[in-house]
Amino acid sequence: KRGFEKDSDGNTAWKSATSSSFDPNKKSKKQRPRSEDVTIELSFTLEEIYLGKKIHTHTIGPGKTISFKIEPSFKSGTTITFEGQSPKNKPDYEEGDLIFVIFIKSNNRFIKDDKDLHHVIDVTLYQACAKKPIFATTLDNRQVLVISDEIITNTTRRRIPGEGIPKGEGFLDVSFNILWPEDVDETTLACLKKLSYK
Repeated sequence: KRGFEKDSDGNTAWKSATSSSFDPNKKSKKQRPRSEDVTIELSFTLEEIYLGKKIHTHTIGPGKTISFKIEPSFKSGTTITFEGQSPKNKPDYEEGDLIFVIFIKSNNRFIKDDKDLHHVIDVTLYQACAKKPIFATTLDNRQVLVISDEIITNTTRRRIPGEGIPKGEGFLDVSFNILWPEDVDETTLACLKKLSYK
């Protein structure tokens, strides 16, 4: 800043001042270039996600591995980031990240929808009319009662609490697909009558 200032005796003089000092020998800090982030896609079965006990270990270089636990909360698109662990880190470069992207393989019995599991049970026409217990086999091979003594139609649906994913949360959402016989006999006609009154 420059300007006229008065001293203690009232004399006016030209003064020059700066708000900060300048050192010509001081070098400004440059930001280090960053190493490349590495993204790896991993696929797990629905059973692996449901059980949530397995430790996944991934080799990222000679003699170097990284591990994480498979959690029941994982869904397709979940990312796990290990900061500064990029396999492409370079000397004198800022460290990049290692990023895992999780995908869940399709399952031929269950469809995952957030915390719910959707499941379709095939039943014969006789089973649909018999009013006998129907069970669903869970991802950990338990038998869960779905229907006790009811006639089943293609619109019958049951939601069983605590049988979603993670275990103990969500719903097991069960619907039914009735398998129709090729031949119509007296038993089939009797079943059809029952269904017509349902």
